[in-house]
Amino acid sequence: MILFKKEFVPLILNGTKTQTRRKSNNRKVGSIHQCKTDYYSKPFASIRITNVEKAELRHVSYKDALAEGFECIMDFYDAWAGIHGVITPESLDEEIYVIDFELVEVQDGK
Repeated sequence: MILFKKEFVPLILNGTKTQTRRKSNNRKVGSIHQCKTDYYSKPFASIRITNVEKAELRHVSYKDALAEGFECIMDFYDAWAGIHGVITPESLDEEIYVIDFELVEVQDGK
C-alpha cells in the first residue's frame, strides 16, 4: 500500500502524476501497490513501480515537478514543506527516494 493526499487522486487516475518522493522506501521496481488516501480507506487505484532512485531534495527539476503533479518547482516545495515541515538548507541536502510509477488499475475506492 502507498498513501497519497486526496488532491492527488485525480492526477494519478488521469496519468498526470507519475512520480512521488518519499523519505523512506520499501518499494521495489516491478512491484504493484494499492493506493489509498489513508490507512482506513478503500484503494482508489493500483500502481506499478517503474523506477526507484535516491536523490537530494534540492535536485527537483521542472520535469520532476510536473511528474509530481505540480505546475512548478516552488509548488512542489510548498507541498513538501506542508507535509514535512519547513525546508532548510540542511533539508535540501537530505537524500530522499524518487519513485516513478504507472497506473495499473482504477478501483472503486468508495
